[in-house]
Amino acid sequence: MKITKTIALSLALGLSTALMATPNVPIGDMKAGLAKMAGEKGIFAKHEMFPKDYFLISKNLPFSVGLTLHHPQSSKLGLSKEQIDKIKQIKADTMPKVIESALKIKKLELALSQRMMSGAKAEDELSAVDAIASKKAALTKEHLRCIASVRAILEPAQRKILLSYASAKMKKSSAKKHKAGAVELPHPMHILMSSTKELNISNKQQEQLDAILATVPTKMHAMMDMAETLEHSIKEAVMHEKKTKESLASDIDFLQSVKREISDTQISTINRIQNILSDKQYDGLITKLRAAHKGHKKHKH
Repeated sequence: MKITKTIALSLALGLSTALMATPNVPIGDMKAGLAKMAGEKGIFAKHEMFPKDYFLISKNLPFSVGLTLHHPQSSKLGLSKEQIDKIKQIKADTMPKVIESALKIKKLELALSQRMMSGAKAEDELSAVDAIASKKAALTKEHLRCIASVRAILEPAQRKILLSYASAKMKKSSAKKHKAGAVELPHPMHILMSSTKELNISNKQQEQLDAILATVPTKMHAMMDMAETLEHSIKEAVMHEKKTKESLASDIDFLQSVKREISDTQISTINRIQNILSDKQYDGLITKLRAAHKGHKKHKH
């Protein structure tokens, strides 16, 4: 692949677009509110996504309201105020029904789990499974109507834009991508979010952490993807096009600027986490990070 200033400029524009894109409607404390309404998580559902996990089809259908209003790149759609107001009304009409249904389904699932853990016979619980499946199907049918309603509000071009950012892969950071910055720094959010009870994270702290999760991962992945693309392009230019360090100087400088931005974002995120957590909580997080790092090294060997 030939490295040119045009490619570098295109990548730069792509990154600036990703960073400038904002949600049409900031999600605010909605996640915290949903978590509060959901109540305590089941012992086998520590990573519960409420209410999404209680749909019959929870992964392979779009949640169109969230994608058009709250997705970090939803401003790319160019929705008019009238369109936004219509979608907000759909949300206002639909969410109470969804929450009510999801809570009922969750209650049934937890009761079934408790009975099975207490020694119930599988054959005696088949009707309970059918009842849960029926309620999940009804909730998913409501979901289909919601998708159709939102789709009808969007213009054809807007639907294509939505598909482009909704279908973009949110890749799990590989070991290579973890090292994509100018300085190798830890990525504490996964361990932090899976240890909220052990670290005694308060509701207010959870809201602040959710605000980080709503914006930082998208920004980080965009920059990591760019760094990976640039590295590959430079490698191809050196190995197959016999490019020199002089001819690639501007591309290498641009790669370094992207890596610097990755490191700056990581440092700022860690600083935000440090300000949110108490000293005791942060010490607990560091202990968990060290344990995870040792476990990873042991696994590698």
